[in-house]
Amino acid sequence: MTIPPFVICTELEDSVVVVNLNSKRYYILNSTAGFIWRGITEGRCESEIVDKMLQEHDATKDHIAASVGRLFDALEQAKLIV
Repeated sequence: MTIPPFVICTELEDSVVVVNLNSKRYYILNSTAGFIWRGITEGRCESEIVDKMLQEHDATKDHIAASVGRLFDALEQAKLIV
């Protein structure tokens, strides 16, 4: 997944604000979603992000993978990643 050039982001406290300049919509990601977003900006694929989250969160791999998958779907739908 990549971030299109019309998407910008910034970190505020423990959140990440992501803006789609084409649609003029902004999204505020909580700390967990921000962790996933940072993984995307670092060029990690979905499975790499899941593995990294497994190291830092107390949850099953299935639960983490489902949560990451849902966020990826939402980010794609908002055209924040392609």
